[in-house]
Amino acid sequence: MSEIVCRIQSGGLTFMPPLTGNGHSYESIKVQLTADSCTSDGKKVSGVSTAVITGSSAGNQNNCVGILTSRPASLMISWEARGLRPTIVNLSGYIVAPNSLGREGLLLPNKKDGAQASGSFVGTDRGDRSHVAAYSTLTANKLLSVCTSPSGLSSLAITTGKIAIE
Repeated sequence: MSEIVCRIQSGGLTFMPPLTGNGHSYESIKVQLTADSCTSDGKKVSGVSTAVITGSSAGNQNNCVGILTSRPASLMISWEARGLRPTIVNLSGYIVAPNSLGREGLLLPNKKDGAQASGSFVGTDRGDRSHVAAYSTLTANKLLSVCTSPSGLSSLAITTGKIAIE
């Protein structure tokens, strides 16, 4: 089994330092997500109940516009299953985009064939078609309002999405 798709159920992004309306510091993003309902070829994956996704991306400035500038990201997926090694996915970058309900999130990678995977699940082409969609509950206007507030945006809760290692 080389392909797997899981539903993101919770987690978030942490911005260090917080995003602000006029930030000029180097920005780092920490990713911490939990996924479940993992399937392969449409069937539940035996023994894999959840996956913990951690990762990071760094670069650009800590301002609200800086988050719109794509940068590479690296994710490690730890499978809650005996004997499975973590899967490492390196993604070319991301775009900020809304889901069908208008809730903002991140789509990775930002271009076709922009991923590589290693570990227990690598897809049929070493993860080249792998992708992540992770969405918050905030609309673009609310996200901008929080980001430009005096305290800025230090974290963004992720409530839905999917990760596919293909």
